[in-house]
Amino acid sequence: MSEHLVRNAHLPLLKIHKDGICLQDVQLENNVVSIGRGSSNQVRLGDLTVSRNHARLLWREDKRCYYLEELQSTNGVFLNDRRLQGTAMLVDGDSFRVGVYNITFIDRQAEERWETTMMEALRAKKAMNQPGDSTRLPAFTKRAILLREENGGVHLLISDRVTLGKSSNADIKVNGIGVEKEQAVIARRGKRFYLLNNNDLPNVTINGRPVSNAQLEFNDRIEIGNSRFIFREI
Repeated sequence: MSEHLVRNAHLPLLKIHKDGICLQDVQLENNVVSIGRGSSNQVRLGDLTVSRNHARLLWREDKRCYYLEELQSTNGVFLNDRRLQGTAMLVDGDSFRVGVYNITFIDRQAEERWETTMMEALRAKKAMNQPGDSTRLPAFTKRAILLREENGGVHLLISDRVTLGKSSNADIKVNGIGVEKEQAVIARRGKRFYLLNNNDLPNVTINGRPVSNAQLEFNDRIEIGNSRFIFREI
């Protein structure tokens, strides 16, 4: 596979900051983008808090997005203030820390891509139920999606109540130890979305913190059982 991505001119980029000052913008043109102190890295960061080979970004063509991977560095990588373990999908607006550097991931076409994905999924959903009316979006104030990290799936949050669990009747199927048939609910209240845990076990988290009832914010990372999701309002 070629390292060069054949895509449009609106490429994602990294905005690199140190001590609150933007040092540079780096356009992402390759399938693999290495970050570190060593001279062979595409993104070279000179401070000694950065390992020679610290992290890398990997383009996944099947999911049409970049993943961030930590490379067993001395000081680790912190994605949205949480230490990264292994890899994680990057979405527009994510911020990660490498040594003393704060790096923001900007995907200029993210909103257009999610809007297109949402329209296609909604048309397919309506075509199954109402073949004659498959082109109009429902008239609700806020539109949101869950991005499923393990397979790049997109779940539409259309109704006021979306259930997550291992039941075949759950709107979004989730498996894992301790996961109940209806483990959690995402509820829309006016212009806000909330995640509700239906039991007292700490197996529902937002950004690594167990929750029972919490308002969802842009780019929140939700973990339930074996599944990880990213919440996006679009």
